[in-house]
Amino acid sequence: MLNLVDLVIEAASPQAVIETVPQILKNGKDVIIMSVGALIDSEFKAYLEELAEKNDSRIYAPSGAIIGLDGIKAASIGKIHSVFDHS
Repeated sequence: MLNLVDLVIEAASPQAVIETVPQILKNGKDVIIMSVGALIDSEFKAYLEELAEKNDSRIYAPSGAIIGLDGIKAASIGKIHSVFDHS
């Protein structure tokens, strides 16, 4: 199906990013990654960036409430001492 689209939206899980996004980028397609927790691995993130550049693709990682929860989940790999609002 990748030959029929210009943009793929991943909205499944960090594991789905690992399993599918490299192939999407290898096919020269743009991708919106909703499960940004997968990008916490700097080596994997660099690999995706390299694939995107090599295949003239773009990676989009939107921000928002859901993504914020993903970020907290990803950050919980370490220790979270507190969460507060700066506004």
